[in-house]
Amino acid sequence: MRVLDAIKGLLSVEGFDDLGTDDEMIDLLRHSGGSAQLIALYEHRYTYLNKARKLTVEVTDYTDPLGLVPSVSYAKPAGPFIDITVLEERPGGFSEAGHRFLDSLQTNLQNSLGRPVMLITPPPPDDDAEYRRITRSNTAALLVSWLLVIGVTLAITGPLFVYLLNRIAVPLSVKRSMFALINTWLVTPLPFPVAFIATIPLPNLLAFPWTDLDYYHRIRDFAVVSFPSALFVCTLVAVLSLRGRVAQMGDA
Repeated sequence: MRVLDAIKGLLSVEGFDDLGTDDEMIDLLRHSGGSAQLIALYEHRYTYLNKARKLTVEVTDYTDPLGLVPSVSYAKPAGPFIDITVLEERPGGFSEAGHRFLDSLQTNLQNSLGRPVMLITPPPPDDDAEYRRITRSNTAALLVSWLLVIGVTLAITGPLFVYLLNRIAVPLSVKRSMFALINTWLVTPLPFPVAFIATIPLPNLLAFPWTDLDYYHRIRDFAVVSFPSALFVCTLVAVLSLRGRVAQMGDA
């Protein structure tokens, strides 16, 4: 446990959150008849996440002689060992910051433990051109899908609210505010999972009230941009759609 504690301490200093073992996957495997070896793998694997740096560290403990049997793609060391995998959520290879973190982690572990820490598979080099190309492509696709979602949804909810608001006797500014706020809550595109790692933007009316606050906490980075952007669009539509009536006087 001394090695695991040292790794946990170093990652904590680097701003990583300790997510522990994947208990949901372990329970799923147990109830679905998963193999004992696969269950043992998840029981001995610990995950640490630094969301701001988009780095994930997976630590698999192969030091228990009665626990997990090592099954790795490289020549395993003689005796018990610990496997550390560093993942960066980034296209175009490892960033310079990712390389610096890996070098720092290896050096600090060696100094802390007083023993060598072997680098089995070097991370892919930083390809900045590939990163820019994929990032631009993904950003454009996200923008188009965001506009499509809010446009289609607002085309459905907008006319309905214009009709209803024009039938109530309140000041024009109140009507516009009600239109903008209510429709912002309904039409704002938010990410919904459609596969194991894939998400697509869909209107918030599909989330509320069918989900809980934990969902909004998990997608807060997306929401803090999407909601204000949707509010701007809905406010603009409210101003253009809801207008005061001009009194016309006929000739005497």
